[in-house]
Amino acid sequence: MDMAQNTQSIRTRFTSGLIGAISILIFLFSCVFIGYGIKAVETQLQKQLNTINSFSQKSLSIALWQYNYDYIENYLESLFLYEDVVYAGVLDGVLSSSTLITQKTVPDFHGKTLEFFLNSDRYITSEISLGYNDEEIGVLQVVLSRSRVMKLVLVVAVASIFVLILVNLAIFGITYSLSSRYLFRPLRKLENSVKSIAAGNMHHPIDASDKGEIGQLAISFQHMMENLQKMTASRDELNQEVSARKKSEQRISRLNDLNERLLGKESFGNKAVMITQSVVELLYADFCRIWLLQEGDLCTSSCLFKQTCYGDMPVTKKTRCLQLVASSGRYTHVDGVHARVPLGSYKIGQIGSGDLKSFITNDVTSDERIHDRKWAEELGLVSFCGVRLQGLEAETVGVIAMFSQHALPANDQELFHNLAATASDVIQTKLAEEELLVSEKKFRNFFINAEVGMFRANLSDGLMIEANEQMATIFGYDTIAACVELCSLTRHFVELADSPDIFTKSLTQKGSFSGQNFEIKTHNGEKKWIDFSAVIAQSQVHFEGVVIDVTEKKLAEEQLKESLAEKEILFKEVHHRVKNNMQIIQSLLSLQSSQVKDDYYAKLLVDSNNRIKSMALIHEILYQADDIANFDLKSYFERIIANLDRIYRLPDTIISTKITVLSVNLDIDLAIACGLILNELVTNSFKYGFANRSTGQLSVTLTKQGSQFCFIISDDGPGLSDKQDLLTSDSLGLKIVRLLVQGQLKGSISVKQSPGMTIEISFGDRSSALDYQ
Repeated sequence: MDMAQNTQSIRTRFTSGLIGAISILIFLFSCVFIGYGIKAVETQLQKQLNTINSFSQKSLSIALWQYNYDYIENYLESLFLYEDVVYAGVLDGVLSSSTLITQKTVPDFHGKTLEFFLNSDRYITSEISLGYNDEEIGVLQVVLSRSRVMKLVLVVAVASIFVLILVNLAIFGITYSLSSRYLFRPLRKLENSVKSIAAGNMHHPIDASDKGEIGQLAISFQHMMENLQKMTASRDELNQEVSARKKSEQRISRLNDLNERLLGKESFGNKAVMITQSVVELLYADFCRIWLLQEGDLCTSSCLFKQTCYGDMPVTKKTRCLQLVASSGRYTHVDGVHARVPLGSYKIGQIGSGDLKSFITNDVTSDERIHDRKWAEELGLVSFCGVRLQGLEAETVGVIAMFSQHALPANDQELFHNLAATASDVIQTKLAEEELLVSEKKFRNFFINAEVGMFRANLSDGLMIEANEQMATIFGYDTIAACVELCSLTRHFVELADSPDIFTKSLTQKGSFSGQNFEIKTHNGEKKWIDFSAVIAQSQVHFEGVVIDVTEKKLAEEQLKESLAEKEILFKEVHHRVKNNMQIIQSLLSLQSSQVKDDYYAKLLVDSNNRIKSMALIHEILYQADDIANFDLKSYFERIIANLDRIYRLPDTIISTKITVLSVNLDIDLAIACGLILNELVTNSFKYGFANRSTGQLSVTLTKQGSQFCFIISDDGPGLSDKQDLLTSDSLGLKIVRLLVQGQLKGSISVKQSPGMTIEISFGDRSSALDYQ
């Protein structure tokens, strides 16, 4: 009963699945065919509409222009020769304001207007403007029906349903017949055989006569039965394998336990013993030992190898040797003959020196590399295994070796190498801890004895966690303990005492402070200045840093600032007095010039007065400047030119002046020299360059490139005559220019005369060498 039901269920699911798959395919094909047909009909309708519109533009426009309404009526009647046209109308005028002339519809839509068709997606509507001689004279309205599209969809849908029914009936009949013959009957036979085997009849025959997949399945069942019989016959072998696996699991468990214990806080000696003991227990070794490469400690006393080694292998490296640190099994002591083994001697020393990467033998009584083979024979030893222990950079850190009374198979050798790797890790950890202890001791000594304050504090409240003696002294505590117990770092800052959160937030945002100066109030009430540097620790809850007492430095800086301020006032007063003295000289020269009747000598006095004025101006600018080291050179030049303009320029003459000073900071002596040169050359321009002219242009430029200054004065006057030479002229003003350039500026001068006159002076930054006279 169950078998029949199962067979029927499989047959039903198989047939239903096949029918469903083919139905989906037919449905998809029908959808594609319908879509393609719809697209083709739509394309044909659009072509018809385009043809109508194109022809109407040519023929109907002329008839409408000539008011030939009969032709229009006949034309609209002709449009209905297209089977899809259901409405056509012609309007007079433009599209926005037109009047219906005539319209035609098929009988089914008699009396319908264009608005009826516009509201339905079953029609294609078109309105085109009709024009004649570039003038819009009417509108043609055409409506095409999509009824052919709907008919096509209906026909294809009916045909698809009919084909679907026929195909499904055919599939059902063929599938039922073939599946019964080739699938379900052989399956029923195979099921009966399986039930018999499941009941315990291991020799029940399985019918494999079928040539199809069911026959292949029956053959597979036959092979499975044969294998099952073989497995039943090898239960003892399976038990042995299970036992071996249990042994391996026990080893793994003990190795895991060993690794956990090695992660504990045991001393290195105890951890080394754990490893040798594990080798003895897991590999059934007779004994196991570990040697560690260390500095020689018995080289001059009781070392067996202090002069020579065994046989013809002399000891060449006496400063370091392999020292026995752990032993388990037959021997547990770490002293005796093999407590120290030189590198290169015996098999242990050769492994440690790298001459032998490892040493494995399963015949110690016959292997010539074994030193005392008789001793090994007496103890019944069979195998030996020794491996070099390596550090982080593959250097030798020690050797592990074992003897056993049975041969070591490959898997035991691999296990021993794994234990050796574990021993290497333990030794590396020990060496790293020793280095860390040395480093911590050095840091602790540096921390305690540092000449600057060093600390570690909580980031949240600034409470001190750790401090050195200098830190306690700076903050006014008698002892380090008192500093750690009482000090809240941020509350000592004068500016932050009432709002310590500002410091915490600022440090958290920046991550660190470097060289910040703060005023603090010490524990005993004294005020100090400190240089403060700090950084947030890796824990993100502490910060640590360095504090330097800069109180004396701060006081010295304040005194220096006061001294500089006093000197600046003094310099300004000196410049003020020099300027006043020069004004007195100017006044005397002015009085003297008013008494001189000869115009020539009067002009000489005026020129001399202008020269003194140019020198006095620089002192006036200096004592008025906020920073006498960086005075306004451009303003100095402008005032010199303004003074000369007031004296020499004729009332009807307009002089345009351009002054350019780029990135220049001159020493006062150089500035005075440039001012005197400017005074002489601009005076010359006013006297001769702009004489008898209504306009003129004057340009002054001072720039610096590298260490060279370039001073250019130019005008658009007539320049020097052919007989005049600036470099050899006897004019006092030009002599002064040459003396200033060559003697004080230590520079060179050149003259260009096209157009006007341009004088270019080049000089270096020689302010320290000037000898102002």
